[in-house]
Amino acid sequence: MSIVNGAVLDLTTRKPSEVSYRPFFKQTWEYRLNRSLSGGPLKVNGVAYEKGIATHSFTSLTFELGGKYSRFSAICGVDDSAADEGSVDFRVLLDGRVVYESGVLKKGEQSRVDLKLGDAKELVLETGFGGDDDIGDHGDWCVPRLIEDIAQAVRKLPVQSPNGG
Repeated sequence: MSIVNGAVLDLTTRKPSEVSYRPFFKQTWEYRLNRSLSGGPLKVNGVAYEKGIATHSFTSLTFELGGKYSRFSAICGVDDSAADEGSVDFRVLLDGRVVYESGVLKKGEQSRVDLKLGDAKELVLETGFGGDDDIGDHGDWCVPRLIEDIAQAVRKLPVQSPNGG
């Protein structure tokens, strides 16, 4: 992805406004930042990522956007450390409307997300269970980024007088 005329925000620096988990046999897995659920590096399809959000199936993360971002991008897939049976599906919702679905991904598969956000106020990242059992469903949202519109970024710049003061 190339970023032109805008500021980039690493989503791992933002705390979700809401987090929900659906237990499987009373077991829930809390999301992790910049590490896989097993504690190692985030790794999808043989590629290690320094930044990302590791989730288990049946996890939903909500982020407030305030209408100030123009794009969202990420690479999603099953973490390489997951059991071979692992499969997940990823969904992105903007203001309650589904705007992206990855379909079922198994270990070794990935999908790129690159979405225009318009004036969306809320971004929801959902990791589903891939339609089978819930074994090894370690889904990673790698390099998740929000891109701020250039007009928003310019408005934040400090104003200086022509005299330098």
